[in-house]
Amino acid sequence: NIIQPLMQGAAVATDVRELTRNARELIYGRKIMDRILEQGGWLDTHPRALQQESLVSGIKNRTTISNIGKDLIKIEYRDTDPERALLVTQKIAEFFIQEGIVIRAAETRAAYDFIDKQAREYETKLAHSGEEIRQLRGSNLDARPVTEVELSARLALLNARVESTTMELREAEIKRASLERQVSGEAEATAGIT
Repeated sequence: NIIQPLMQGAAVATDVRELTRNARELIYGRKIMDRILEQGGWLDTHPRALQQESLVSGIKNRTTISNIGKDLIKIEYRDTDPERALLVTQKIAEFFIQEGIVIRAAETRAAYDFIDKQAREYETKLAHSGEEIRQLRGSNLDARPVTEVELSARLALLNARVESTTMELREAEIKRASLERQVSGEAEATAGIT
């Protein structure tokens, strides 16, 4: 199964009992049973639908499907005609394998389509994110990636700006206090002159 390595951890593998049950469901399904009726010669007499159901029920009763190892099943069919028993057993196995291949191919295609869809979605998201990062870096020169030396130089420049701005703020506060004293002194002088 080529999908198993890709989906590892995403799904739980079926156990042996489920494989045997799935094989029975597939083999006893209408599609394979109709083909067995045809290959075994039971449809040569053109039986009606009810008779066909009875024939299918008889084939199922004479067929045994069992597990004999990991991913290995045993198909047995009993019949009064040894040649038909051999033919039916071979055809059951052949049809089972054919249907298994078709089912696996469909599962593989579905898994591939799912993975392809996810990859395309992630590719689109990645391209969109890349564009957003490019725009952010274009509008904010400080947001671009830099080396450690450039980062240290930038930090030093920013620290110098902070210190300069702090000094300017202190000078402005001193001027304000001085102006407040001058204004209050002029107010007192004006009050005295008045």
